[in-house]
Amino acid sequence: MKNIIIKKEWIEILEQHSNELRDTVMSAIYDFALREKEPEILSPEAEIAYKLIKTEMVALDEALDFDAAREAAIRKKHVAERRAAKAAEQKAEQKKEHYGAEIITIEKNRTHKFRPLPKSADVPLVPIQRYDNYYDFKEFYDLYPGEKDDVEQEFSRLIFQFDDIEQEIPRFAGSLQVQIAWKESMKAKGYRVAPFPVLRHWLTDQCWRDKMPNV
Repeated sequence: MKNIIIKKEWIEILEQHSNELRDTVMSAIYDFALREKEPEILSPEAEIAYKLIKTEMVALDEALDFDAAREAAIRKKHVAERRAAKAAEQKAEQKKEHYGAEIITIEKNRTHKFRPLPKSADVPLVPIQRYDNYYDFKEFYDLYPGEKDDVEQEFSRLIFQFDDIEQEIPRFAGSLQVQIAWKESMKAKGYRVAPFPVLRHWLTDQCWRDKMPNV
């Protein structure tokens, strides 16, 4: 048995009989409770007392087990409810941060007209030795954290899309560094910021002209 309960009233009733009967019944009860051992021979009077006490002991043991299981289930339910409440709170906080990030707007300042890229996004490679600012572009390309194609292909697309773009190329690396630092500072403040787009989209959108807001 998991729970051994001896009721005071049992002792009081047994004490109304002889010491021998009391000791015999209690010894039989202890053997059953501790070792699940049934007595071999009992007098009729002792057997009646033993069986009555044993029946009630078993019922009390089962009731305590049921109560313990119920309490364990209640505790488990409360733990699950607390976890769910905490998860909901965290989700609400994340949603709040997300909405906070949405109010951050980046001022666009597009001045250059551009030629749309072909659907394949591939254009003929240009002879890079003819362009003095190719290495400025290469410096910017190496810094760019987003997805990008081969540097010569990216440079050729830029030349294909924009007229008179060479004078703008030296601005790319500096503008990119400012944007990287801004995004990191926003993340440190708990905002969610969009990752850098594919490089050709950054260039098509003239993102080197973007003005970062003060948040």
